[in-house]
Amino acid sequence: MGVEIDPSLDYRHWRKDFASVFPAIHSSFYAYSKRDDVFQAIKEHGFRSFDQFNYLSDEGLFRYDAALYSAGGVSSLDVERSLVNDAPLYRRRKDTTIISDSGGFQVYQGIWTPDEYHGKRAEILAWQEAISDIAIAMDVPTGSVHSDKADCIDSFEECLTWTKLNCDWLIQNRDPSKARMLNVMQGLSVDGPDGALAWYEAIKGYCDRGKWGEQAFDGWAFGGMAVRNRSAILRSIARMLRDGVLGPDSNQRWVHMLGITGPEDVAFFTLLQRALRKVLKDDGFTVSCDASNPNSEMGKRRQYYAEGAQGIKLRKALEMEFFDYHGGDAPDLAQYVRDWVGMHPDALTFDIGWFRDHMGLLDWDFDLSRCAEDDEIEIGAEFVQDSPEFLLAAYDRLVEVPDFKTFAVERLNAHPGFTEFVLDRVVESAKALGTSALAEHLTTENYWKLVEMRSPKSSAAAATDDDADEDDGTRPDRLTPMGYIVHTCISQEMYLRYTYEGAAAEIEKWPGLADELAEALVSETPDTKLSTLFVP
Repeated sequence: MGVEIDPSLDYRHWRKDFASVFPAIHSSFYAYSKRDDVFQAIKEHGFRSFDQFNYLSDEGLFRYDAALYSAGGVSSLDVERSLVNDAPLYRRRKDTTIISDSGGFQVYQGIWTPDEYHGKRAEILAWQEAISDIAIAMDVPTGSVHSDKADCIDSFEECLTWTKLNCDWLIQNRDPSKARMLNVMQGLSVDGPDGALAWYEAIKGYCDRGKWGEQAFDGWAFGGMAVRNRSAILRSIARMLRDGVLGPDSNQRWVHMLGITGPEDVAFFTLLQRALRKVLKDDGFTVSCDASNPNSEMGKRRQYYAEGAQGIKLRKALEMEFFDYHGGDAPDLAQYVRDWVGMHPDALTFDIGWFRDHMGLLDWDFDLSRCAEDDEIEIGAEFVQDSPEFLLAAYDRLVEVPDFKTFAVERLNAHPGFTEFVLDRVVESAKALGTSALAEHLTTENYWKLVEMRSPKSSAAAATDDDADEDDGTRPDRLTPMGYIVHTCISQEMYLRYTYEGAAAEIEKWPGLADELAEALVSETPDTKLSTLFVP
């Protein structure tokens, strides 16, 4: 049955009429689910299980039904080990769809050579068919040609040769009953011998059901330049329609866009989906896309998507190092500011520079020029009362600075009053604007536990710690694993809202464009017709 949730926290409805967004989940998020310390922390914070943070579960605090998982990021491709390591994925709801990426990006990154990648083909295929509903075929990205890391790839032709070698094996050995497989589009340009259209002509045969029957691939995925260039997408799809390798008759009813899900992109993909549904008379035809933003930003930079006064955007997760008390006779910052406001009842602006100069103990080491012309915070008459609004404005200005850590945090941390205010601010924001079911558990005390860490390493020690895993939560200058889980969960939800709501707003600007796309795609001269359309 699962747990009932507020209908406003169920985001599955977005996929009915919009291109489907597939958040790319990092393996570390699931790895935490089997740690004893995380289990204890989950109970201490009043949650029932890790599955409450897993939107694919019946227990999830919010619901969504799509995710991408990559072979390149997992700790093991062995299926038996994956059943343990990635357990939350295997116990997902039946209405969910998982796309598995084959890990070609690892070749682009220079982590695997093309030969090593090809040597893993049996492991990768077995893992994809066990864990996912849709599998991305094993391609060698053409971006590898210009990658400083992939120095063993020299040409477009080499990428194509390795890709075809992989696909020759996949089409003979895959089990179509276990997962669909998407043929991958690449290219260094649109036209020409190294272009996406040339790549298409070389690999389209893998989608030929007349030749391969059920073993033929089941759709398409666009990667690299081919996904970033909208002309390449549209002109390639026009050829797919011409060649009959898209549509219900061929079972090729899916086109996926790898690694790109900004609101404007999702708007474009949605208009394309609507156009293709009209052309093919197939309301089930799907255009999808993926991005790692809500997870990778948390893992690499400790930034997460959250809603605030200026809408949903990336914000820095507050860590204990911001709040360490360094002793001394520092005044209560909150009271200091309120006293100052009381002495200036006619003040309408809060000047950061003035406050920096007059506070004395607050030596904020950041470049005001980075704030452009926003050195002042507009405040209204209600801000001159004895209330936290004034501090709220100051805090919101701080988080707008591109790099929050450019502040001399030791000075800021010397004011426990400000510490208490910031924690309260985070909790209030979560309750008002974050995942409401999650926020019920966020007291100031619990939030403190989420960001609590051991004593930070010295900069010298950190610099020599080459083996530290950026995402494993074990380094003492990182968020706790529980903090990482909570912030990632919030980020996943807020990113879905940010993307879909932004896409909806963009689509309203282009009435009739889906019909124009549909007409152009099946015209006698699609390249010419498409070139006349202004595609957002």
